[in-house]
Amino acid sequence: MLEAGIFEAMLISNRQSLKWGLCLGWIVLVSGWAVWEATHYSGLYRWLAEWQLTRFGRYALFWTAFGPVVLLAGPALSWMGKVGRRRHLAELAGG
Repeated sequence: MLEAGIFEAMLISNRQSLKWGLCLGWIVLVSGWAVWEATHYSGLYRWLAEWQLTRFGRYALFWTAFGPVVLLAGPALSWMGKVGRRRHLAELAGG
């Protein structure tokens, strides 16, 4: 019975490690995409910049690139924050 509990804990740990790695990879991918679009003035960045220019007469360089990153990476960042808080609370409760 003890071996089953250890195996289950290892399986959960491996799943969380995989999810953690996928979240980090997604954040890096989204950030790289945003930097590429901003430096090449293309894609969503260009569309947002031109929309702002038409509507306001200017555009915010930082927010035009950073806004989509926050929206696209938000779920991954949220999950990572929840897991980090759970681990921290478990460490505080355990010792």
